[in-house]
Amino acid sequence: EKRAAQKLKDEKAHVNRSKLMMAMAQQRLQSEVEALTQASAKKKAALFTPYLLPDAPTLCSSLHLVKKLMKTKKFVFVIAKSVIETLDQMKKDRSNYAAREAIKFLEKELQEGNRYLRAQDISETPTPDKRKPNKQDIHVWFFNCLIDCAIYFNCYSGSSSVTPLTGSLATLLLDKPLVKALEIHDDVSLEDSKSTKEETNPEIVQLLTTAQQSGVEIETMVRFYQRWQTHQKHTS
Repeated sequence: EKRAAQKLKDEKAHVNRSKLMMAMAQQRLQSEVEALTQASAKKKAALFTPYLLPDAPTLCSSLHLVKKLMKTKKFVFVIAKSVIETLDQMKKDRSNYAAREAIKFLEKELQEGNRYLRAQDISETPTPDKRKPNKQDIHVWFFNCLIDCAIYFNCYSGSSSVTPLTGSLATLLLDKPLVKALEIHDDVSLEDSKSTKEETNPEIVQLLTTAQQSGVEIETMVRFYQRWQTHQKHTS
């Protein structure tokens, strides 16, 4: 009887060990599946944000790319009030055909109610009481307002149903020269290029830094479009 009891006890212990090992294996497998799922989701997200905020030079130099991205119906282009004001100043130069074309395109699409294009509302800023410093350059002030708009749509806007895994909602799309002011997606540092006043302006650098610290993605339009094309090829 003692042997039978011991045998039964050993069998129960063996069954318990087997169950424990099976549970541990299932838990390990579940963890691996979750990790793979998250990794796959991150790859699919590809760091594309739903809101895109181009600056005025980008609208002038890369309007054709803006139109192509708009046709994908995957992004909403937000045009900051300061960008409109910058374009208005730029078009005063009669030789600046690109600025006039950009304004004409924006006006037409906004009047037609394009769902993938919106102009910044006066209330869409994290600093509504902000005023231009007396001695600040007007172009730096306009860029300051653009950064504020980007931060608002990245941190304060809850109207989008798409939330990338990065946590970012807005990408600031800049023309090539401005991006050289800071290490961003193009891996170009401030020391790499000092050919223009804007590139070395410490106020511009500080504004870009503030945007990054607020979670805003910063990239050139050309680089963004190239990444989008690559993403589409891999997912098709």
